[in-house]
Amino acid sequence: MTAEISDRGAEIVEEFSLFDDWLGRYEYLIELGKSLPLIDDTHKTDSFRIRGCQSQVWLKPELTDGRMFFKADSDALITKGLIALLVRVLDGQSPEAVADADLAFLDDIGMNEHLSPTRKNGLSAMIDRIRTFASAAAATGHLPDTPADGENDTEAGESDASAADGFDADTMRDNVIEALKLVYDPEIPVNVFDLGLIYDVLVFPDRSVKIVMTLTTPNCPAAGILPAQVETRAANVSGVSEARVELTFDPPYTPDRMSEAAKLELGFM
Repeated sequence: MTAEISDRGAEIVEEFSLFDDWLGRYEYLIELGKSLPLIDDTHKTDSFRIRGCQSQVWLKPELTDGRMFFKADSDALITKGLIALLVRVLDGQSPEAVADADLAFLDDIGMNEHLSPTRKNGLSAMIDRIRTFASAAAATGHLPDTPADGENDTEAGESDASAADGFDADTMRDNVIEALKLVYDPEIPVNVFDLGLIYDVLVFPDRSVKIVMTLTTPNCPAAGILPAQVETRAANVSGVSEARVELTFDPPYTPDRMSEAAKLELGFM
């Protein structure tokens, strides 16, 4: 991580430390969103929309003289503040620095601890999208191609070849979910998806998949095997370039996350 990224993160930590409660911090976060370099309305298409966020978020990267710059917007005030934090720290940095950036300042200001699960997933999706763009730019010297405005609704970062061969993020997500329904907890006769262990499935422009999942309890006997099985099943879905699992216990698992079929199978209905 460059000193500049570290220094910017430290500035943010210092600013947030001035507030004694989270009401003040949220208000400041909303205020920061007003300073976000806004994406032009003509770019508010699926090409630049970040999937995995509860609210609408658009991010357009630019590469100028070997430095990355970002313009973004969101229809939710707090989410707009979150993307503004990332842009403030990463704007104007080299692709290599952006791809490898340590964003520990988010933990230092308590953001990951106090965000709702859906906003945390959204923040993770924003970071993953930025890293995807940066990694591609670092490797090739240019950003991945994106469709011309209004040309089609494919995801940002897909090349024309990807669009031509029928890649569709929603279809891939559906296929991954179907694959996860073949993974069963060894002690429960219900698959992990219907059991409610899968919190989110995120598909990115490079065809990688991130699965946010939990376990029935932190000391679940299947903790050593279920995440690996989920990752393997997802990685074997046609078209998936890579699959990774993020294990979380926030929010804690409760039986009300089960599908109706699972509840019926286990005698909850």
